[in-house]
Amino acid sequence: MTPSRRYDAALSFARVVSRSILAAFLFAGFLSAQINPEAGAFYYKQYLPENYGGASPQNWAAVQDLRGFMYFGNTDGVLEYSGARWRKIPLSNEGGALSLTIDEQGTVFVGGQGEIGFLKADATGTLNYVSLRDRIPAEDRNFGDVWKVYATKEGVLFGSPERIFRWGPRGMKVWRPAPKTKFGHLFAVDGKPYVNAGGLCRITNDALEPVAGGETFGAGSRVQGVLSFSGSLLVATQGGLYRSDGRKFTKWTTSVDN
Repeated sequence: MTPSRRYDAALSFARVVSRSILAAFLFAGFLSAQINPEAGAFYYKQYLPENYGGASPQNWAAVQDLRGFMYFGNTDGVLEYSGARWRKIPLSNEGGALSLTIDEQGTVFVGGQGEIGFLKADATGTLNYVSLRDRIPAEDRNFGDVWKVYATKEGVLFGSPERIFRWGPRGMKVWRPAPKTKFGHLFAVDGKPYVNAGGLCRITNDALEPVAGGETFGAGSRVQGVLSFSGSLLVATQGGLYRSDGRKFTKWTTSVDN
């Protein structure tokens, strides 16, 4: 499958950032160093592509399951690390795994290039990839890179520019953007999903519900992040930060703007 422009840009960024997986190991070491009263360097171990089976050096996401196994979204698929050995889990279309999440039951869900699914154990306990494409209506299967996956109480959300999917107990729910538009990135704040859909919206049950003042982020506005700050929403865009008072968003001027 030919990668989209967004995928190409992300690949270029990854090449600059790193050739190796530092992932959660580095982060865990950092936290340990922060709380350890003894002075000294924190421990970390670097894994190069040759250490994890020669898969791509580009890694996009990481999660840890309930057993402690690590999973990495890699350009060649999902990488599983037990602490002793590495294993590659290919996706159905042999594409990259761009986003990962894990639900309360410990199931790992995967977003890829025109592909969504999850990992499921076979009779031997080995995890394999199971595609959810066949659960998507045929007219909604033409979508691109899925960079965001979130587990919510209503189900697991997969976000792409062309479609948003939610897989849950009631089956597959699909949201489509307005004609000639695309969705922005999905974000989760306090367990509630948000997306820019011609204005900031919150996904509530089966509806895309406009957020009060969300029209501030209309066509051409690229939302980079949605956060909770002192009990209110804080939205990051290329043009700066905006804070909600519950009715409207006002640009929040910081020392960086001066």
